[in-house]
Amino acid sequence: MFYGMRPEEKEYVISWSQQNNVQVKTTAELLTADTVEQAQGADGIVALQTQAYPKEVFDKMSQMGIKSLSLRNVGTDNVDKEAAKANNIRISNVPAYSPNAIAEFAVSSMMQLLRQTRKVIQYVEDGELKEAVALVGKELSAQTIGVVGTGRIGKRVVDILQGMGAKVVAYDPAFHQPGIDYVDDLNDLLKQSDVLTLHLPGMPATEHLINEKNISLMKPSAYLVNAARGMIVETRALINALKERRLAGAALDTFENEDELGKAMAQGHDNQDSDYQTLKSMDNVILTPHIAYHTDIAVHNMVHQSLDSAYQFSQGQNPENEVKF
Repeated sequence: MFYGMRPEEKEYVISWSQQNNVQVKTTAELLTADTVEQAQGADGIVALQTQAYPKEVFDKMSQMGIKSLSLRNVGTDNVDKEAAKANNIRISNVPAYSPNAIAEFAVSSMMQLLRQTRKVIQYVEDGELKEAVALVGKELSAQTIGVVGTGRIGKRVVDILQGMGAKVVAYDPAFHQPGIDYVDDLNDLLKQSDVLTLHLPGMPATEHLINEKNISLMKPSAYLVNAARGMIVETRALINALKERRLAGAALDTFENEDELGKAMAQGHDNQDSDYQTLKSMDNVILTPHIAYHTDIAVHNMVHQSLDSAYQFSQGQNPENEVKF
């Protein structure tokens, strides 16, 4: 059962179904305690959403004899892991559907911030061309870029930036990749970065890693890019720093309150969260609705790889992308 199917995914679901001679039932609805009953008779569930997968979903899956949930994304922070374990529900994800898509998006966000693109577009739309021409940008190659997290995505960001001539410094307490200059202390990275870009998973250890204290260490001329997880940045601290000009700007593709953003998008209207609206009103902030991953190559890989895992689960096999809690 394929939940939350988007129009752009349809052709890839059909192609996988035909290639593997397996029937795939689909719905545009998200997976909830109410909609899970649509999966009655299915051998597994495939889903993609920012909303939580709560205990009730796993309880009902177990009652219906469904033993696997295959995610079409990387993160599992919205999965009730204890409930999944208690119900013997196996989980898989798609850890590398397209690191390049997110990396390119992050780098393009940096360039938009440095060239004040949002302000330029607004001036042009308002007919204020003189003001648009007066804006002075900065060149990426002249900046020191701080990269926090050098897994698949972070490493690709570093590769792109190095190819563009920027100075790149990284921080990653887990492991070091060859060809990258690292610092051992996050504070050192914060102090020297002209642009800080985040590429970490969402977990208790990374929640509010970028907080009031750490933001205070950054240059007033620095920019923040978050195409990772919203929980990594303390939103109110960021807003205060932007208002007080203790940061020059930010590009955010993820937000702390993404459950509400997801619900608003599903209902076709704007997110009314007050912090989101405050950020939206700032001319030095670029907001996008968690679309850094969204390319044709990434969508193909997310659909095919998640369905591969779901099928392997149904055959009693051990998918390469199974997530162990």
